[in-house]
Amino acid sequence: VYTGLWVNTARGRLYGATLTLDRQQGAVLIALLALYVGAAGQGVWRILQLLLHRAFSSNNRPDGIYNQRQAILRNSESGLTAAWASLQTLIAWR
Repeated sequence: VYTGLWVNTARGRLYGATLTLDRQQGAVLIALLALYVGAAGQGVWRILQLLLHRAFSSNNRPDGIYNQRQAILRNSESGLTAAWASLQTLIAWR
């Protein structure tokens, strides 16, 4: 089996571009892609976190739920932890 970059001419030059790796190289590629996707997801969360924090900001008299929501948006490490903390806050304040 040929390993490396090659072109499947039946699919054309663009769609036929193929990379074939052995098992060890494939595992390294998968690990690197997982790190990249994780870092990109964290970056997207940070941007969304800032946008939500600013969208929910208000000059009106804030109440306890407002303060907790802003603290959750500011301090959460991921979207999942923010969702969990928000759910706990909603349950506690109902």
